[in-house]
Amino acid sequence: MKHASAQRFFDEAVRSLNRGDIARALSVATSGLLQFPQYPPLLTIAGVAQLRRGKLELAEKLFSTALGLAPDNIDALYNLGFLSESKGDLTGAISLYKEVLNRQPQYDPAIFNLGKVLKAQGDFAGAERCYRQILDRSLHPHALKNLGILALDDDRHIEA
Repeated sequence: MKHASAQRFFDEAVRSLNRGDIARALSVATSGLLQFPQYPPLLTIAGVAQLRRGKLELAEKLFSTALGLAPDNIDALYNLGFLSESKGDLTGAISLYKEVLNRQPQYDPAIFNLGKVLKAQGDFAGAERCYRQILDRSLHPHALKNLGILALDDDRHIEA
């Protein structure tokens, strides 16, 4: 029963974030955490809300706490990667995105972001592998767009 109640807070916080209402999402997540302080999904969604507010240190603490409680929390791990990327720690972001993909190979957000970070580091071949990995499963428009941009940036105009 406790899990279902905590999940309702989480679900409402996610809905609020999806509507762009970061303040409401944070309020709901915080209310939930007062009752369920060790519920990893609530810690993770509170971290996402803090990340969107630009509160990087607080977001990192929330994601790390969620991972400490549930080491298999792929969303917290992914968001730590996104946080590292946001802070300019591209090497750390790559490591975290690769860890996400070791655990869940078809986690598309991590594949996209890994491609973006690899491109930023000048590893165009690595970035291309990421986008083609997605295209191997489906004709994803963002992967096609990213491949085109990558080809342009690599002076492969005809391919682009």
